[in-house]
Amino acid sequence: MLSIGVMSGGQAGYYLSLAGQDYYTLGGEPPGQWMGEGAEALGLLGEVEPRHLYNLFDGLSPDGSKRLVQFQKHEGKQIHRPGWDLTFSAPKSVSVLWSQVGPEIREAISKAHHGALREAVRYLEDEAVVTRRGKAGRINEQARTVVAVFEHSTSRALDPQLHSHALLLNVAVREDGSTGVVSSPKVFASKMTAGALYRTELAYRLEQDLGLPIRKRGAFFEVEGVSKDLSESFSKRRFVIENLIRERGIVDAAGASRAAIETRSAKEDVSRSKLEVEWLKQGKLAGWSTIQAESLLGTRTRISPDIEGSVSAAVSRLVLDAAHFTRRELLRAVAEEGQGRCLSAGAARSSVDEALSYSPDLVRFLRPGRETRFTHRSVLDAEDRCFNASGNLSQKRTHEVDSLTVEREIQRSKSLSQEQANAVRNLTRSSGDFAVLSGIAGSGKTSTLSTAARIWEAAGYEVQGLALSGRASRQLEQGAGIESTTVGKSLYEMEKSLFPIRWSSEGKRLYFDFEGRQFEIHDRSVVVLDEAGMVNTNDFARLAEECQKRGAKLVAAGDHRQLQAVTGASPFAELIHRFGSAVLDTVLRQSEPWARQAVRDFAEGRSEEALFAYAQRGQVHVAPEAEGARKKLIEEWSKSPEKASDKLILTDRKADRDLLNQMAQDARKGELGMTWTTVGGKRLYMGDRVSFTKTSQARGVNSGDRGELVAINPLPGKRAATVKLDSGEKVTVDVSRFPHLDLGYASTTHGAQGETVREAYILTGSGMQDRSLSYVQASRAKDKTSFFMTEADAGMGLCDIVKHMARDSRRTTAAEEMRSKRGLSF
Repeated sequence: MLSIGVMSGGQAGYYLSLAGQDYYTLGGEPPGQWMGEGAEALGLLGEVEPRHLYNLFDGLSPDGSKRLVQFQKHEGKQIHRPGWDLTFSAPKSVSVLWSQVGPEIREAISKAHHGALREAVRYLEDEAVVTRRGKAGRINEQARTVVAVFEHSTSRALDPQLHSHALLLNVAVREDGSTGVVSSPKVFASKMTAGALYRTELAYRLEQDLGLPIRKRGAFFEVEGVSKDLSESFSKRRFVIENLIRERGIVDAAGASRAAIETRSAKEDVSRSKLEVEWLKQGKLAGWSTIQAESLLGTRTRISPDIEGSVSAAVSRLVLDAAHFTRRELLRAVAEEGQGRCLSAGAARSSVDEALSYSPDLVRFLRPGRETRFTHRSVLDAEDRCFNASGNLSQKRTHEVDSLTVEREIQRSKSLSQEQANAVRNLTRSSGDFAVLSGIAGSGKTSTLSTAARIWEAAGYEVQGLALSGRASRQLEQGAGIESTTVGKSLYEMEKSLFPIRWSSEGKRLYFDFEGRQFEIHDRSVVVLDEAGMVNTNDFARLAEECQKRGAKLVAAGDHRQLQAVTGASPFAELIHRFGSAVLDTVLRQSEPWARQAVRDFAEGRSEEALFAYAQRGQVHVAPEAEGARKKLIEEWSKSPEKASDKLILTDRKADRDLLNQMAQDARKGELGMTWTTVGGKRLYMGDRVSFTKTSQARGVNSGDRGELVAINPLPGKRAATVKLDSGEKVTVDVSRFPHLDLGYASTTHGAQGETVREAYILTGSGMQDRSLSYVQASRAKDKTSFFMTEADAGMGLCDIVKHMARDSRRTTAAEEMRSKRGLSF
């Protein structure tokens, strides 16, 4: 793991005070060591001398005779930022093993840790550390680093925690020998890649030098066979932090960081020899002595590096998440996949360079002045399939409805605006067999689709609706009157064999299932795909090809500025660019003109204007801490006279959602019934707002369906709970067999796209906050939307939160990226 912190002037003394020659017997940590070609260029080799470090902290030469960098001016004073603390921490199992083995093996593990750190620093030096020079610092020049490394062995609770502080000093040496300050953005951008290279190098050295068995776990690794009980007992510091986090309901990284600082005690000065004796005692108590620890040596199963497997797994993972990537992103993924595959950091770097230079499957985007991006041919193939099938459909006009039928139905739909009527004409008459309806949130897409569906049906066509989730398909069915199902189910039904073969109920014979396909389209079908901006390229291509093959018309409706596909990129924006669309651009949902404009501002990235409009009306609330922000939200939500079903709480994180659900239930205690049932360890009372968390076709519920708990009937062997859904329908489930019911006062923003309520209460400010999220949050409510956040997230005068809300993090297709950057190289 790698974390980066900005250093202050006084920190040099802290690291030096912990270091000492006699650390093993008298306490403290080993003396610091110089690292980096810049340190070597300044004549700094071996052990860190205090005066040299103090001078470099101040931006001076090691001997203090001259300035090496230009100081910055701040409020009339000249200041210098000393640098950054890059803390490299070994995985817990490595630290535990290190504490339980003999001196020689312990030294070998420390050496592996130091060597892995050196490889990570070398990567940063080669690819991330630059200085600015020239007029206004417009020229970025690669530079060599000056790094002071201090190895530490314990946590503040004196548990074994092998880690090193690599102090990247804000003095870099250029090729010509001149010096300057480090430009840090690229260092921070490379943090995750440097951390991954450290871990894969450490795993490689432990495998190769000590023969230890390594198992990849997510983006990290552990040594297999290390006692879990001992690892838990050596995690006292973590338990203290986690207890405070639980007590305060902290769910965000910033809050956890503050909890870590708040619980931080002074580091005791205890000799390593004493600590080792104590650690070995704890190991024996846990039944895991030096004998068991050293028995893991030489038990690895892999000997040669799996370079091809690491690169292949990394590329597959990247293209599943996005349509294109940078070299830095690929290198990080390769390093992460290389853990447990005997892949060194050097091999990871060279394998990435080789793949990007010679692989016929990787395609390079030329981006003058910007970081080069790459994609895989499978991504381009899927996009080509999508655009070709859609283009072929758009050239056909086999589902055009006569003008008389269209105008007659438009006249009957009294509530349609002129803009909506024009969109209906485009969809039913002038768009070909591929049509797109693009509309800003709250512009009446559902009403438009409802009218178009009645026209198609009047002309003898069969209209079938699709959406990504079961809940969204139900909303389309109820809102537009279009019989609907999910994209996944429809593709499965269409792509399976013509007459599926099934076993009989007795399991004794096979038979042809003529009734098996419930979703089937033909040349008299119109397929309406709602929330099309959330459908990824591969699924869109499959659907378009099925429509082309069967002669159906495909209508894609959505808004590419709202939430995007969960995996990969959606082609919706590029389809609009290539084939045009019927456009709904008038916001109708919000009752106040200023709120309608604010929704548009959020959609177009003008977050400052949008949020300030809410702030001027007292609808932005800032609290000192996350707990205060949640309490204020519940206080405002409770004061509202609206029914619970008409006021929705939104947040980015599931942990926040769960806390807010519990707080909302507590706030309603006097209104709820006395009867309750327990589901998943939570009490649900009569009258509670609840939400289903899993889809069950047999029970008639979809994940995300919300309603009121209206009856609880404990029966022999069952616990029946009846929920009146927002649709008005009542469903009864046995929660002992189907325990997928939770409180439903709060929802994640992703779970609420497509929903309309009277009031929305939004807890905002996490690292996920961006333009799409803010736009969806602001556009859910008709009458009132209020935002709640912490001072840290808001920033001075809301300056930080508006930057996050304006950030465009939409994943684009490779085609859109190539078009916007105008270049492609093979």
